[in-house]
Amino acid sequence: MNSVVNIVFCGHVDHGKSTIVGRLLAELKVVSEEKIHTVKQYCENNSKPFEYAFLIDALKDERSQGITIEAARIFFGSSKRNYMILDAPGHVDFIKNMVTGAARADVAVIVLDAIQGVQENTKRHIHLLEFLGIRQVFVLINKIDQAEFNEEVFVKIKTEISQLTHRLNLNVSHIIPVSGYYGDNLIHRSSKTSWYLGPSFLDSLDEVNFERHEDTLPFRMWVQDVYKFTENNDSRRIVAGCIASGRIAPEMELTFYPSGKRSRIKTIESLSGPILMAAAGESIGFTLQDDIFIQRGEIATDPNVKPVLSSRIVAKIFWLGRQSLGINSELTVKIGTANIKCRIRSIIEIFDVATLEKTSEDVIRANQFARLELELRKPILFDQENDCSQFKRFVLVRDYAIQGGGMIEESTDTNRVLYDRVINRNQKWIGGAVKREDRESKFEQKSCLLLVTGADSRKLICSKLERTLFAIGHQVFYLGMGSVIHGLDADISNSPVEREEHLRRLAELSHIMLEAGMIFVVTTQSITQEDIRILSSALPSSALITISIGDEGTLEARPFDICICGTDEETSVSKIIEELKAREVLQK
Repeated sequence: MNSVVNIVFCGHVDHGKSTIVGRLLAELKVVSEEKIHTVKQYCENNSKPFEYAFLIDALKDERSQGITIEAARIFFGSSKRNYMILDAPGHVDFIKNMVTGAARADVAVIVLDAIQGVQENTKRHIHLLEFLGIRQVFVLINKIDQAEFNEEVFVKIKTEISQLTHRLNLNVSHIIPVSGYYGDNLIHRSSKTSWYLGPSFLDSLDEVNFERHEDTLPFRMWVQDVYKFTENNDSRRIVAGCIASGRIAPEMELTFYPSGKRSRIKTIESLSGPILMAAAGESIGFTLQDDIFIQRGEIATDPNVKPVLSSRIVAKIFWLGRQSLGINSELTVKIGTANIKCRIRSIIEIFDVATLEKTSEDVIRANQFARLELELRKPILFDQENDCSQFKRFVLVRDYAIQGGGMIEESTDTNRVLYDRVINRNQKWIGGAVKREDRESKFEQKSCLLLVTGADSRKLICSKLERTLFAIGHQVFYLGMGSVIHGLDADISNSPVEREEHLRRLAELSHIMLEAGMIFVVTTQSITQEDIRILSSALPSSALITISIGDEGTLEARPFDICICGTDEETSVSKIIEELKAREVLQK
């Protein structure tokens, strides 16, 4: 048999998704007779009619409420291939779980009630399937028995659903009349629908070509972590992750983004030992021929096919949060292993889910779709051309919870020249014999740039912070922005026109200090969102920490990383040190 094909069942609540899945499993003997007897006994003891849905709705509260809450995972096989079913919820309150299931699916099955027809939540699910890039869609018009197997009922709903999916460019493979309760047209063609000339549901699944081509695409792997070994003379640094697309082998050259650093693969490591090749879908590690500094959140890529690097993107999103979104709303984008703070720069359009038409609203409410422009604190990586949705699809986090999802469409960034300069610098960089990680390990700290603004007392506070950290054994250096302007930047004017060049030079100075393993503290009178974007593009992930001294401030509409209320030196320094320990910048 071929690899497992993931199927998600979706549709409006009570249209019979779980009943269809339960009946399918019963007829294929996936569920034992003992299990069926147990469920029937449960129904009898609780004075309920037997439901095939109860075969998969294992949670007690699901049985009592009659709705599916989790996305159950069930395996079954035909004579041709293996399948895994994700029985997604239909109730509007559980649409988040539906997104979770559909995001991993190869094929979606939309279930419709032959009596009720297309409902608002049906439209919402169909829009989600298009949004998530599901390529294969089946429609099961269920409860055809309750419509007395009437062909006209089937044709009417088929026409409506076809028009809807056509508008969204969804590829519908088959529209099939079925009875989940009696099993008509699930495994075998039913004589009760002699007017239907197509295949049964299982036969139609087996007909479709679900071949995956991820291993033929350019190599892409999010870096999950980098493991360094020291015991028993083992000096390996293993870069670990799951390959999203392509293949790798020893001696293959890789480029890591956003840093742009390059090296060749020395060995490929697995749990059973070194291997000679790895492909899409495999979780592996590899060592490099060069001792370069990379970290979680970067992407290892084929150097011949570059991903897009951008800190401004246009994306389509689906919002689940109860709190609406507007211009300047703050979020975190989670894509692969990277977490990037962002704000909404503009809302391009919002869609009414029921009509799929644009609305005149200026805020995005729960369960709405929208196209918008996001401004990210540091550049995001995605594939514009290659057919690998893992590098376009992301989730939106707010208040430490996933509250939406999105798909990147294009870049609107104007800082591409700056990114190219940084990548060129990293590729040409000649480091010393003592590596940054070794310096950080020796002084039990993570090198970073602390950019401090706010009250006039910031300079005194930062001077005290420098002395305090140095006294307890950390490598730290404090520099006022004036020293940069009148020294390193003495050849350029202190005007708005030259501001980008000032920041570029500060970023390069910071990069050198970080390579030296330092905690680099810089005070400045003011800082803007655009300034942060420029600095972040030249520094490693999480290396820039903004601090506001005095009343809690905002960076335009974005909060600072650390806000210190009050200006007392002793208290402020203690709070900053406490925050740095929480962020694991200080490790002693």
